[in-house]
Amino acid sequence: MSLPARQQRVLNAIERTLEARDARMTALFSMFTRLARADEPVSAECLPRWESARWRRTWRETVLPVIPVAAALVLATGLVLAVALHGTPACAATIHPAPGSRSAVSCAVPPSLPLGK
Repeated sequence: MSLPARQQRVLNAIERTLEARDARMTALFSMFTRLARADEPVSAECLPRWESARWRRTWRETVLPVIPVAAALVLATGLVLAVALHGTPACAATIHPAPGSRSAVSCAVPPSLPLGK
C-alpha cells in the first residue's frame, strides 16, 4: 500500500519519535514485522447469513403463535366487560310466574313503569 508523500513523511516522523522514546518497543515492533511478513493482509470479516435468518425464524416461531392467543384474550375481555357494564335488566329482579300464563317464568312490569310509549 502506498501513501501520498506528505502522509508517508508524517508516518515516518511518528515512527522515529516512537523509536527514540522507547527502545524496547522498537525491538518488539521489529520482531512483529519479521513474524508477520509472510502473512497476508487481513480483509473484512464476512458473517454467515444464517445468523440473521435464525433471528427471523426465532421471531416467527415465538411471536406469531402468540398473536391469535392475544386476540382471543382481548375478545374475551371485551365480552366480559360488555356483559358486566350492561347491567341487569329491570325485570330480572321481579321474575315470578304470571297468573294464567303457560310459561313458568314471565316478567311482570312494575306498576311505576308505564306500558306502551
